[in-house]
Amino acid sequence: MNEKKKKNKNTHEEQEPIKLFLSDWLYNAGLLGLLKILLQGDPLGEQNLVRIKGNYIEFNREVFKGFTDKFFEAAFELHGKFDSIKNYLHELRKRLESISEQEEHTKLAKELKVENDEKKISGILAERIGKRWKGVVYESFEKIKKTDYTTLESIKILLSNLIEILNVNREVFVEKEVKTFLSNILGQRSFLNRLVSKEQKKTFYKDFEHPLLNSENELDETNCLHCGSYHSKKNTIFNTGLVKYQGLNQDSINFVWNFNPNLPICEFCEIIYFCHWAGFTKGFYDKTFLFINDDNSVENLWRNNQLLQTVLVGDKERNILIEYFYQLLEREENITSDFVLQNISIIEVNLEKEVMPKIYSLQISRKKASFIKNNHQKLQQLAKKNYQVKDVSQNLLEEFLNGFLNDRISFSFINKITKYYMLHKDSTKSNLYKAYYSVYDIQSLLILIKDYLEKIKNKELNMNTNTIWHIYHLGNELKTELTNRKAENNINGIAFRLLNSVRANDVSTFLNVILRLYMSYEKEVPKVLVNTLSGTEQFQVIGHSYINGLLGEQFKSEKNQ
Repeated sequence: MNEKKKKNKNTHEEQEPIKLFLSDWLYNAGLLGLLKILLQGDPLGEQNLVRIKGNYIEFNREVFKGFTDKFFEAAFELHGKFDSIKNYLHELRKRLESISEQEEHTKLAKELKVENDEKKISGILAERIGKRWKGVVYESFEKIKKTDYTTLESIKILLSNLIEILNVNREVFVEKEVKTFLSNILGQRSFLNRLVSKEQKKTFYKDFEHPLLNSENELDETNCLHCGSYHSKKNTIFNTGLVKYQGLNQDSINFVWNFNPNLPICEFCEIIYFCHWAGFTKGFYDKTFLFINDDNSVENLWRNNQLLQTVLVGDKERNILIEYFYQLLEREENITSDFVLQNISIIEVNLEKEVMPKIYSLQISRKKASFIKNNHQKLQQLAKKNYQVKDVSQNLLEEFLNGFLNDRISFSFINKITKYYMLHKDSTKSNLYKAYYSVYDIQSLLILIKDYLEKIKNKELNMNTNTIWHIYHLGNELKTELTNRKAENNINGIAFRLLNSVRANDVSTFLNVILRLYMSYEKEVPKVLVNTLSGTEQFQVIGHSYINGLLGEQFKSEKNQ
């Protein structure tokens, strides 16, 4: 009767599509990893293996056909050692074959910083190749001793032999390298067990692909502790043998109810956790991997981690969170949810050290998330705006975000980029300062900072956008007056005096410069310049807006621009 009951359960599971929902970050990484393994590089929207349904995926058992090869290839590619060695060997052979016999010794000696002697050059090259060709599986095919190679011709032969070894024995390297790589992540389950020294794929097929494909896993009566939707797989528990840095082991027995550390899981959650590594993206540093968690939807999870791969192509010295946030704002056409922005987090797993994964989160408030969402298009326009001082470049959006997220944004940012803009326009300084942005961009950032102070910092500036643009136009009118009087060469000098007074919060000097100018041209000083100078923040907004008008073009309105 029990056998009949168990059989009926399996039949029911086979008839119904499997549904797996987003959950904690590790499970989400596994769900993403399963998708990446199954799709083998195909876009999410152009496949029919798995159905994406909001915050869950749906599929049939047939997706596991050929899963063994897909699993191993994905791990082999992510590990990357084999391809790195092969590319190095190819590049070095190509380099040696590209230089003529007369010049090769001199050039190589200079590159290697060694005496121009063929034997010494060959020895150094053999030593470098040997450092790359490290590992039990590699050295089982060829052991490299630098003393065996005394000519460049012998090095070329060595390179050809090693490349041939890699090509002919690729399948051997796949099995051995994948076991080495994943044993640092997944513990000792299945083919990763120390006792399994050969036929790793065959072991994986027997333990996973075949029973999943044919519904042959033996099940317990209890439900999966994680998903609760399927019966747990017999003799399978969520422990550190499944995920090295998660789960319980025998050392945890004192911390669990009834001294029983077994956490039963179903066959589907087991394979999800077993695939979590495939959801990672290789980080900037060796043996470090990153993952963006997003439990809103599977599509968002996929897209955000695809974006992460783009971010990691950049400068590794930059803040990864700021860089990711910058890329997110630049690429998204619109941001519809404050919640999405509030919950951006990056998980870092270091496989070199047996430590728990690090979680980096922006941890921005709902106010800040709402501010970013509401000003998304304005910020997006700044994504391609940069400046360069000597050899150092900086992006306006990235710098604004860094200050915004760390509560360090202020009008000094406006003062600095205005100064760089003016120096860029100065022919005597333009070789040191490059400003790839307009005065309108400076004005847009000024208004953003004003809004930030009002809405995030609760400052009362009592000044709307129309007033700020009105002051801009007053500055622009002065520019027109100076130009009409053939005094446009004085504009930069006037702007610098005004800018210095604003930087020092010196209202008196600012007004003195303005009064003298208006009086010399028999113009009345606009009351708005005097009446609104009642506070430091107000002065910063008015002063910078007036200077922007003095430097910029005439705009009918912000909307038209």
